[in-house]
Amino acid sequence: MGVKIQSTVGLIKAWGETLFQGKTTPGARVLIGNISAVPPLMGVPANTSQAIQDATVHLLTSLLEAEAITPSDIIGAFFITSLTADHPARAARERLGWRSVPLLGVREDAPTAETRDTLSIMLFAQSGGTAIPASQQPLRGIRGAIILENQTEEQIQSGVRWLFEQSLANNAIRQEDVLGAVVTVTSDLDATIAHAHTSALLQPSVPVLALHELDIPHTPSACLRTLLIARMNSQPQPVYSERAMRLLRPDLLQPELPGPEPALLPASSLPHTITISPSGPLSGSVALPGSKYHTLRAMLAALLAEGESTIEQPAISEDTDVLLRACAQLGANIQTHQQADGSCTLSMRGVGGRVHPKGPLTLDMGNAGAVLRLLLGICATSPEAITFTTPHPESLGRRPNADLLQALAQLGTRITRQGPDDTLPITLQGGAVQGGRIQISGKQSSQFVSALLYLGPLLDEGLELEITDTLASASFVDLTIQILQQAGITSISKARHKRYIIPGRQQYQPRNYRIPGDVPSAAALLAAVAIARGEITLRGLAPEDPDGAALLAAFGQMGLEFIRSNTSDAPLIVRAHGSLQGLTFDGSRVIDSVPCLAAAACFATTPSRIFNVANLRLKESDRLYDLAAALGALGCKITPSDDALTIEPAPNITGGVTVDAHSDHRLAQALAVVGLGSQQPITLQNAQHIAKSYPRFFDDLASLGGAICSVSS
Repeated sequence: MGVKIQSTVGLIKAWGETLFQGKTTPGARVLIGNISAVPPLMGVPANTSQAIQDATVHLLTSLLEAEAITPSDIIGAFFITSLTADHPARAARERLGWRSVPLLGVREDAPTAETRDTLSIMLFAQSGGTAIPASQQPLRGIRGAIILENQTEEQIQSGVRWLFEQSLANNAIRQEDVLGAVVTVTSDLDATIAHAHTSALLQPSVPVLALHELDIPHTPSACLRTLLIARMNSQPQPVYSERAMRLLRPDLLQPELPGPEPALLPASSLPHTITISPSGPLSGSVALPGSKYHTLRAMLAALLAEGESTIEQPAISEDTDVLLRACAQLGANIQTHQQADGSCTLSMRGVGGRVHPKGPLTLDMGNAGAVLRLLLGICATSPEAITFTTPHPESLGRRPNADLLQALAQLGTRITRQGPDDTLPITLQGGAVQGGRIQISGKQSSQFVSALLYLGPLLDEGLELEITDTLASASFVDLTIQILQQAGITSISKARHKRYIIPGRQQYQPRNYRIPGDVPSAAALLAAVAIARGEITLRGLAPEDPDGAALLAAFGQMGLEFIRSNTSDAPLIVRAHGSLQGLTFDGSRVIDSVPCLAAAACFATTPSRIFNVANLRLKESDRLYDLAAALGALGCKITPSDDALTIEPAPNITGGVTVDAHSDHRLAQALAVVGLGSQQPITLQNAQHIAKSYPRFFDDLASLGGAICSVSS
């Protein structure tokens, strides 16, 4: 077989020789094959998918036969080409069945007339017939990929770190076991930056190679892939972020449980980029989605109950599905029922307070912070290790959990922190957890307190919980106690939002839960009509909901008019015809509605100040500074501080620019409604994250008269 070393091939060969020199197990070697359309070598006749796949299969089978090796001997395989019609790895996976072999496709960065139609393959392999000393482990290749939110250096660094940490954690290896690393990036990312941040994670003696990925049609941008070469006895477990697995390796999406994974959110592809044009006045009627906060808490109570609970009209969202899958992995039996009117009912037979998986378990938390914190509480009793991970290192992966983990450690839970500063991944193992008196800060998140309130009834001694300072978003703790009461759990408030006693050895009871409409989703629609004017009708906002009442008071202060009859299920008519007034408002009362309140306030004729919102900086994004920067780019006059937003009247909100949602569903809502009142259309990137809480938001907004256009999907 002809062998012709070209520039990129030479780089990879030199890296492999450095890797093997003095470090390898016996029999490790570099194998190179080349096939081209340049005489005298016969090969790729055209830049077509069929020709590339045929050439790949021919070259791979010839290499394996000539070298007497099998796919199980391969540490890693590289395809180097300037051909663009197809990815050679697809042929290896689909036509040869190489689903577990680590494969990388690399662009030939310096093609010449002679090499333009060349396909080169390089295999790093160790012969299965060569004896390996007992003191050494065989070399394996660990594959990983992540799709970044943008092309910044910060994103590249975060992505490299996540892939590295997840590869170590999922394969139970140490940093010193890694002998070499390859990172490949798409053409819109900087390979030099990727190389620098990969090298920073490893010992100076470990060779690192950074290359550009193959540029073929229909592959995602901002994609970063890694291959770590490490010593290990077990079969390597690949690491893919959720989106990377869906787009690059759907063959790996095999459910861990019998039958299909439980899900409420239909599989769909929301647009990643949308354009919102000036619109109004709005008119029409919208049924609010179910409250995510109520749904998550009801599902957790149902999981812990002995017997079957039902949840009517649950929130249909990514966060709900994350908890639904986790409940199934923890032993719940789950069924969903679609009603004739399009609504949904969820049935769940719980585990009776016994969180006891059959073996070590890994729970993927998606980008769901509330789900993570609530599950950390109840999973602290598990005698088997439970590891919490996320495919969103730049979002959920940076959110702190230290206060809750310290409290769980005091109760006797063993905690392995694999991420910096108590971020994910985190492993818990209980089995000997004891209750007692716990002090915890409530300043960062009320979710920590809610997690302990769910845990207390499961402990023999119960819990006495003292909050040492202020309690952020205190209404969420009130909601937790409300759901616990419905589930038959007693909690005693010695000082509201300061001290709680939760007796132990209580049993969660199965119940029927009916979920009200979601308040932050209502805030987005109220902000839309406030900006675009008009009259709309909202269905599902419970009049007795204190958060809903606080939200209506805020928009009422701005000048919106509300009409509703006294019946509990009556729709709410919202009118906005005059100019908007500014407001002074304690945002902690409806913390997740603050971005949309601020968006509406940008159109007021008098100043506004929304305060007591410091913990907005610890959400999916920094909802103070990121929101202010994006609104400022649109022409709004908004000034953030660490605890407040100050908004001045802006004569003209020009729009006409592209802004980013920062992977945050609440920012996506706020920026979209500003587009309704701007002078020129705005373009919103990363709009797909709206699925986290309100997947049909853009459809509902369009049904009311909003000019919404999908740019890409």
